[in-house]
Amino acid sequence: MGWEHLLSGQQFLCTEYNDELIYKLKNDGMDLDIRHSGADEHLVELCHKNGIEINVWTVDDLESANRMIEYGVDYITTNIIE
Repeated sequence: MGWEHLLSGQQFLCTEYNDELIYKLKNDGMDLDIRHSGADEHLVELCHKNGIEINVWTVDDLESANRMIEYGVDYITTNIIE
């Protein structure tokens, strides 16, 4: 048994991106975990086009959460559980 079973579901954590990063993630089979202020519609479209799921962190206000939902992110991390 090799490392393959450990690589499933891995995410790359960052605060900003460029198109080159997305292509590297695709080639490595990784998803993206990015600070919400670094996410935009282009990023979400690019990730989804390349089969990459995107999680944004840490979204603690309703305005930002709604914007991330509009962008179509896959997951939102927050400190608010209400």
